[in-house]
Amino acid sequence: LLQQNSSVFDLPSALPLEVQNDPLSAERYYYSMFMASRATNYTYTTLAFIFDDGSGVSFYRWSEDIVAFVSRMRYNWPQGNMSIVEKHLYVANSTETFTGLDQAAHHVDIDARFSAYSSGKVIAGANPKGMWYAPQMTDLAGNIAFSVPAVKPLYNTSNQFVGFVLAAQPFTAISEFLMNVKVTSGTEAFAVMFDGSVIGSTHATPYFTIQPASASAPVRTGCASTADTRYDHTRQVFHGCRVLARHFSAYPPLQAAAEDDAFLFSKAAVQVVDAGGE
Repeated sequence: LLQQNSSVFDLPSALPLEVQNDPLSAERYYYSMFMASRATNYTYTTLAFIFDDGSGVSFYRWSEDIVAFVSRMRYNWPQGNMSIVEKHLYVANSTETFTGLDQAAHHVDIDARFSAYSSGKVIAGANPKGMWYAPQMTDLAGNIAFSVPAVKPLYNTSNQFVGFVLAAQPFTAISEFLMNVKVTSGTEAFAVMFDGSVIGSTHATPYFTIQPASASAPVRTGCASTADTRYDHTRQVFHGCRVLARHFSAYPPLQAAAEDDAFLFSKAAVQVVDAGGE
């Protein structure tokens, strides 16, 4: 169905009405995402196909042991009367069991093209092969967290933009990876983005803050808002802010290294710094 959409029709909403209304169409979307998520052992925060008419399918982690799939097929613009198939899967101890939380189909007046989608669409024009997107704040089933998305634009055979493929990893996954890099108890490892902000750390001191905020509050540089990724506009908005490596006073060696741009932006380098004897 995905191949059919990109080669014959511009968007899923351009499919014949009988196809859009067929429950099997949403099930096919769901099954495609189920297989993709299963192949990656459900490790991502989010996987999604988001089409430019608001339809598509997504996977996200509902809780530590439960993942959710949402398939959006029919989208009658501009009313937003979209059919949704939502399924919840219990994944723990190498088992996969569907829970009783499944919702076979319901209609809600939402648009999957959240604020960050619109910004990504503008950037995608210069990055047709894919790109890392700025870290985002998400509120998935009350789990408020930072994640790092990678997105790839989708185009039809007429080279018209039709949507995105998106995969996002949480900051916690980066920190867990770094924990496996530590070679001694005295070693600290950090992941730093090109803008100088920390996105992963083995240090006990937190490298970001999360605070409730009003939906209209401006988002400061280095910060992100759940308002950019939410579907439900009645939910509380949260802002998360990351610390710059050069401001991470809990570990002076990182601050010293972060002041050396030649080191930070080199492809491969080792720098030994003396920061107060550390």
